[in-house]
Amino acid sequence: MRRSVLLSLLTLTACASSGSTGESVQTVHVVGSGGGFLRVRGDDGAKLVAIDYPVNRVWDALPAVFDSLSLPISEHDPANHIIGISGMKAHKQLGKTSLTKYIDCGSAQGYPSAETNDIQLSVRTQVEARDKNATTIGTVVEAVGRPMAFSGEYVRCT
Repeated sequence: MRRSVLLSLLTLTACASSGSTGESVQTVHVVGSGGGFLRVRGDDGAKLVAIDYPVNRVWDALPAVFDSLSLPISEHDPANHIIGISGMKAHKQLGKTSLTKYIDCGSAQGYPSAETNDIQLSVRTQVEARDKNATTIGTVVEAVGRPMAFSGEYVRCT
């Protein structure tokens, strides 16, 4: 039950990511075992979902959620309750599900480009206790794609 609830919430927050491009871009250095950088645009705020489970139960379930989506965890920060992946390459599917179910990269050739594009995907989730028995889950998803058969720049997916 816990796994299916969290999986649904992660998928919901991932699919709800905004697709418009903002004018201001801020790069944030992330300190921790995963390290790295995160680009944040004005409209890239995390999609927040509140659930009635204690933060420790939610945090403990997140690795299974990422695994069920075939997302190899590259960032794991227990102190700040942040988990994620950065720069993952994907093609056609994420786990057993078509990428078109999660992201939209346009349809330049008459069918969804996420099916044929080279996709770079980053997903970062942070959980925070609202109170003793409730948790807020925030997820930021960034995806860019470009045709595999042609050279060109990556285009932001929504």
